[in-house]
Amino acid sequence: MHMSSTDRGAGGPEAARGMSGTSDSLWTALLKVFERFSVKRVWLVASRTNKAFPRQAEFHMAVDAPEMTERQLESLDAAIGALAIFYPMKLVHVQALESVRLQQSIERNGMLLYENQTEGE
Repeated sequence: MHMSSTDRGAGGPEAARGMSGTSDSLWTALLKVFERFSVKRVWLVASRTNKAFPRQAEFHMAVDAPEMTERQLESLDAAIGALAIFYPMKLVHVQALESVRLQQSIERNGMLLYENQTEGE
């Protein structure tokens, strides 16, 4: 199964990468991690999506992975944590959120970082 990023979403993955301050090598490493864990979509959410963010801003990645267990999410979190991201980051599993409104807000207002282009094939 081939998985890759797409340019859809609020500015697309390339815009999100520039706003999040990630280098090309870190961006590539993140995409490989998302592929390895069979993630469906990932959004950048919270204060890091603001161009005027301070370096101390918290970075949230909302992960859409319907089949992912809590243990797999912990492994994904550890794999992302090992990538030397230089600012605080929190991983949020969209399916674990109790609020449908919050899930919808993430999809509507988050910046899409990654999407599995082969989903549904």
